[in-house]
Amino acid sequence: MITYFFHENQKYEEEQAQLMKSLKASNAALQKANIELKRFAYIASHDLKTPIRNISSFLGLAERDLERGKYDDLHTYFRFARAGARQMNTLVEDILDFSRLNNPDKHQIESTDLNKLLMDCTKQLRGTYGNEFEVKLQDLPTIQTSPNLLSILCINLLDNAIKYNTTGHPVIEVSASAISAKWVIAFKDNGIGIPAEFQEKVFDMFQRLHPPDQYSGTGIGLAMCRKVAERLGGTITLQSEPGKGSTFLVALPKTPPAGTALPAYD
Repeated sequence: MITYFFHENQKYEEEQAQLMKSLKASNAALQKANIELKRFAYIASHDLKTPIRNISSFLGLAERDLERGKYDDLHTYFRFARAGARQMNTLVEDILDFSRLNNPDKHQIESTDLNKLLMDCTKQLRGTYGNEFEVKLQDLPTIQTSPNLLSILCINLLDNAIKYNTTGHPVIEVSASAISAKWVIAFKDNGIGIPAEFQEKVFDMFQRLHPPDQYSGTGIGLAMCRKVAERLGGTITLQSEPGKGSTFLVALPKTPPAGTALPAYD
């Protein structure tokens, strides 16, 4: 009887420990979700208001001139209003893309040839940038990961390297090395670089270091990269120096999280 109660008590303690572990993970996920919710609220109250305000202003000017029978500036007003609509549409699409990363349904773990994945990503970007950039692959391995998620990360890192480049010929070198129980994939570019004080901030959602008239985009690309890396059980870090390019290091576990579909938050 004593032995029975001992084992039952031990089983109870193990279950309680597992429950506490699960509760801590849920609390961490909730805190992360609350942070994202606060950022979305900021976007709704700030970033989305700017293009809406511009659209309203230029349509108001067009309405005023129409009432006065003046038509010379209407084309300019409508052009700026359309630009505001495009900016708002891009922002909304990026928000939706970011939120979809929480959906685990299509993120299956499978054997993935990084050479093929990167070549596919490069082909996609050719449609936007043509042949003005070069991607050099250094005999990449085949790893166990989610190709759908990893493609999102790779496309955003390549696009970032091409966009923030003033050389006239962006070059991105992609290599991988096995370090302990992880694969570390390095994306090295010859871009403008990032000052040390901003190297952590660039991974925050909708964080921009340059005005939109200098470099296009909404500032969500690197935030998506970090979210993808975390979903895959890994991390992403940055080594950079202004004027000397950047190297993004993506560390992924050789053995991915258990199960075929990843949870919404790790």
